Amino acid sequence: MKNPIRRTVAAILAVAAVSVPLRSTPVLSELNAKSITASAAQAGGTIKSGNWSRYDRTYIDNVQQCNIKYRLTGSGAVITGCETFKADTAVLIPKQLDGKDVIKVDAEAFKGQANITRVEFYGLDGSVYGYNSAPDNSTYLVAKINSGNCAVTEIGESAFEDCINLENVYINCKDLTVKDYAFSGCVKLWDFNSYDYYDFSIVRHFKSIGDYAFSNTGFRTLNNIEWESIGTRVFDSCAKLESVDLNVSKIPNRCFQKCGALTNVKIKADSVGEYCFSRAYNLKSAELDVPRIGGYAFANLPKLDDLVLKNTVSIGKHAFEYCTGLRFVAFPDTIESFSELAFHGDTNLRMPVIFERKNNKRLYIGIAAFNTTGINAVVLSGNNISVDDYAFFQCDLKSAYIDGNVELDQYSIGYINRNDLSSGFAIYGTADSNQYAAKEGIPYLKADGEVGYKKIINDNKYYFNGMRRFHNESGSCAGIVMTQLMYMTGKIDIYDYIPREYNGKQVRGLIDVPQKAGHDECRDEYPEFSKLADLINDVHHNQMDYRNTNYRFKLNSENLPVYAKLTDCGISYPCLLDITSHYHAVLFLGVQKLDKPVKFPDAYKDPETEYDYKLIISDNGYKYRLDENGYPIATGYDNKTDDNTLISADLIQIYVRSSDGKCYYRRYDDKINVDDEEKKKNYDKKRIYLSNLELYPAETVKNYK
Repeated sequence: MKNPIRRTVAAILAVAAVSVPLRSTPVLSELNAKSITASAAQAGGTIKSGNWSRYDRTYIDNVQQCNIKYRLTGSGAVITGCETFKADTAVLIPKQLDGKDVIKVDAEAFKGQANITRVEFYGLDGSVYGYNSAPDNSTYLVAKINSGNCAVTEIGESAFEDCINLENVYINCKDLTVKDYAFSGCVKLWDFNSYDYYDFSIVRHFKSIGDYAFSNTGFRTLNNIEWESIGTRVFDSCAKLESVDLNVSKIPNRCFQKCGALTNVKIKADSVGEYCFSRAYNLKSAELDVPRIGGYAFANLPKLDDLVLKNTVSIGKHAFEYCTGLRFVAFPDTIESFSELAFHGDTNLRMPVIFERKNNKRLYIGIAAFNTTGINAVVLSGNNISVDDYAFFQCDLKSAYIDGNVELDQYSIGYINRNDLSSGFAIYGTADSNQYAAKEGIPYLKADGEVGYKKIINDNKYYFNGMRRFHNESGSCAGIVMTQLMYMTGKIDIYDYIPREYNGKQVRGLIDVPQKAGHDECRDEYPEFSKLADLINDVHHNQMDYRNTNYRFKLNSENLPVYAKLTDCGISYPCLLDITSHYHAVLFLGVQKLDKPVKFPDAYKDPETEYDYKLIISDNGYKYRLDENGYPIATGYDNKTDDNTLISADLIQIYVRSSDGKCYYRRYDDKINVDDEEKKKNYDKKRIYLSNLELYPAETVKNYK
């Protein structure tokens, strides 16, 4: 209860109910029990707790009708027990008792105190109560507003265990130690604050937290907490806990086990322990800036679909096993090892995995680490990479690219039935042969970027979007691309939104949609395509969550050649490509390393600049169709060229100079499209570089509803 008005009202009601004068000094209890420990109790009536004797002293709080037992030591006062006589009791503990600082709450001091709803350790000198004046000049007793630092350094073992009605604890101190089971079973405890009333910015800092200290409590969120050391199962079975945001040194084993309501986790720590989130079945999102992730830490969490890894070095055995909702993971290049079965059984993890290691940097992929996932391509490039047995066995692999001294063990990549090559799986590389492929009976092909590029264009030509002049009040490019990605990944059937025939001809996917079919002013002219227009509009307005997620990653000079290896294999990698400098989105399919650099004499600036990479894209600013050979061609952008002017799909790409990231993009860089003074003025400011390009993989696009 942080509001001073609410505190005042509560105190007035308490005084009105109990007309007993406040005793200003502690008195000795007449009880002679040597050891009193409360068992599970219901609220109301007398409840005694703690391990205290007749020689312990008593602080009597007549307002709250409770007695606090304590003993004096050479270091200070220690709370040893408590008597309460009514439900809804607030325990207000002064900073000092008998002139000595209260330094500790002893083991089991409040255990089983069902009457207690609030505990407050005061940082004020003197009494915790004061007198206020009423309008009639009478006075009434109120609890003072708490502030300042108390002297408590330790909450003992099981000190508040099973205080089933305890909701709030206020304790402002440095380096607090909380012992084993200290608050375990406080099922309503949701507020554990350690800040001064007047300073809400103080971080809750614990010197140490013992095993099960806050297990089975009522916390809903955990953030702004620090600790130096922590035991196991500290927050085990916190059934109401929904989100965690922690920056700490270590998350121990089973720390958040059986937290059934937990949905979002953000952690920065040196390590996350084994079974840390075991049986947290509703966890959906985890952002982990963690070098070491322990075994089984996130295993068997079917709803986990958003995983972000940063600075990760090692992933323990079974760490993400059977996370069947997981669709995409961006693996940082800091990873050195995946232990056995790390992502085993993640059937919806349908993406390429790309590992390039330079300067002899190590990478170990353990036994069956990605076994039975949906991974469709793997790139391994480096001289210190070891892949153990069955690492990528029984995946949906279409190809693997092996470059350098990569050690492969039994069935580690794409083992297939030697008598059934219908899947088309092959291993690619730069060498003339591959011993592993020969041994396992897998076809081996020398990578060819030009052949791979043509295959990607041919495989994806019907996904090129032809709605050149589609627009709504805020633009629609992102909605169009997301519609394309959902179609490409089987999340929608495009023929649920467009006719199979139009003007007597078969409509082949998006490529044959009339260019003005989505234009607001032309909807009546093309009623057959109005359903598609509505879909794109709806997707556009509902896609911000997608584009603001951690799924995105940037193209850069380091990963550009790595993604080009997929193109060498003929493997496309569909993404939404966000050109942030131009507020524009296009469909991205891959990267091609050009055999020789090219330059563009018609460029508005730098016509002599040579570009050595090409990003394979489909830009919905163009109108596509197929030529007589079935190859995509297009009309020019907007009104700058005549609709009868045909452009090869090869030219509707983004070209990159890898040395500095400078890009050439015909739509914005040709002289014909920089035709007025305003565009010339803004040209340099809006120049496209690799740093302006962000990718959102198709695997992360959810079903549209």
